Amino acid sequence: MESVKSPNKNQKPIIVQNNFMLPLHAVIGGVIFLVLGTYYLITDPGLWWFYSIGIVLGSLALTARTGFEYDIRGGRFRNFNSIYFTRFGKWYFVRDYPDIAIIRRRVRGRSGRNAFATEVIQYYQLTLLSEDHRRKIEMLRVPTENEARELIEILAEDLGMNATDYSPEVSEATRRRRYR
Repeated sequence: MESVKSPNKNQKPIIVQNNFMLPLHAVIGGVIFLVLGTYYLITDPGLWWFYSIGIVLGSLALTARTGFEYDIRGGRFRNFNSIYFTRFGKWYFVRDYPDIAIIRRRVRGRSGRNAFATEVIQYYQLTLLSEDHRRKIEMLRVPTENEARELIEILAEDLGMNATDYSPEVSEATRRRRYR
């Protein structure tokens, strides 16, 4: 994760989080493809087209990234996916998302075919919220609550947002459904 810097109106967009898109074993496999493809391309150029496939797949695994970008001058932000250093993602305006909150998430997973044991992974998600808290956009994930609290204070102050609790208004239709 790249560090969070205080914004300066003349600087480039801040990238708050920039992680590999693929799991670690796929990135390591990509490095192996890249190294072997380059080695065999140099030593045995007869099958150059075959070795170039390894080079392309390896470089794709190394450059595939995901993250969160904040454009200070434009007053906008986005979650992005990046391939070969080209970022893709929809921009959202800060004025539509004035609040920032921490949401605790728990994910259950099973390992193996007929495994009965489930693994529970817990993380804390820093989320940008609209005024009514109906719309939310995940900004970044952190493993501990203390780290999330520290980051939310820094981001709320530096980006001019309100640090708040996530509490969406319950609509009338939902209330009627609950009390049937």
